[in-house]
Amino acid sequence: MKTTGIICEYNPFHSGHKYQLDFVRKNGAECIICVLSGNFTQRGEFAVADKYTRAKAALAEGADIVVELPFPYCSMSAEGFANAGVFILSCMGADTICFGFENERAKSLFEASEILTSDEFTDKFRENKNNNKGSASNFFELLGKSAKTTDKFGSNDILGIAYIRACRRFCPDMNILPLKRSGSDYLSTVIDELRFPSATALRKKLYDGQSFCDFSNALIPQNALEVYIDAQKKGVAPVSEENISQSILSFFRLLDPDAITTRAIGLSRGGKAVADDGSGILNRLCKAAAQSKSYSQFLNSAFNSKYTNSRIRRVILFSLCGVSDAMYRSLPVYTTLLAANQTGCRMLAMLRKDPKLNIVTKPSHAPSDTGQYRLSEKADVLFSMAMPSVKDSGVFLRHFPTILNE
Repeated sequence: MKTTGIICEYNPFHSGHKYQLDFVRKNGAECIICVLSGNFTQRGEFAVADKYTRAKAALAEGADIVVELPFPYCSMSAEGFANAGVFILSCMGADTICFGFENERAKSLFEASEILTSDEFTDKFRENKNNNKGSASNFFELLGKSAKTTDKFGSNDILGIAYIRACRRFCPDMNILPLKRSGSDYLSTVIDELRFPSATALRKKLYDGQSFCDFSNALIPQNALEVYIDAQKKGVAPVSEENISQSILSFFRLLDPDAITTRAIGLSRGGKAVADDGSGILNRLCKAAAQSKSYSQFLNSAFNSKYTNSRIRRVILFSLCGVSDAMYRSLPVYTTLLAANQTGCRMLAMLRKDPKLNIVTKPSHAPSDTGQYRLSEKADVLFSMAMPSVKDSGVFLRHFPTILNE
């Protein structure tokens, strides 16, 4: 069975995502595997809807099987995120990976992936660490110079490069199928009904009080939209960190950096620091919390020009859930089935004859003695508190995947 994998967030699923699913189907995919980020995203944010809701929407629009890119891997920086996602796809037998890119040339991503493996790039990047620029600024600037190109690398390009490198590591024979992004810019906050929207713009509308019912099928395809409308009626979407903003602020007021670090090392069973912390980010967060009277003030005080907002958000999230830097040296030990149709079920039956990765159907049956399980449980508890209607802490342990009988 020709199988194509997509590593995704679908936050929320929109017409651009539908275009990608149709694209891979037209390119011969008999089974489409989506490795979907859990309840948190790569930028360290709460997903607008829980993983089961977003998986159901993807299934309704053409995915065959949706499994979880588990926490904390779903919220790691590009390399950790890509390594985990590609590793899961390789274990599930995907022969092709498709991802979107923003660059003018797909070839630039392959060229950049070669550059990043060179000792020369690594040495130069280390040399630049002591200047006043942040890691991201140094990275993009050095990559542009090393590639000797005027092409600009966007967020999706950096992930694309990471996917290519991860494929070389885990599955060098996997076919790589880049798809040029079209429509609105990735971080655009403006909605144009005549173009594919950005998920950022859709989330902004939701956070500003707009209902899923107000979106057209030009923005969110009909089947997916019905899933989101139903979730909103049930009080499980949209989810926002603002719903528990004071609790987050209290956490950084009540615990000092040493206590937060010690907790993370204990929960992750190793490491030396909170994951993604560096040059005093955690100290900055605790100081900002002590001086802030609101959550928005806390974030504004914490954000600075040296580190991306995403990195600071990841440190916030990893502090709350107890993720240490040791987790960056690991890979998922299991994934959770979120949704499948009959084609997906047939694929699962084939995989279970020679399992390379534990695919859990009921979350409570996951290996509880692993760091991944402990941290995923913390993340899901945190997420359950941010739902419009607060759920009990074990709500995701009782979930079952959506199985579509065709």
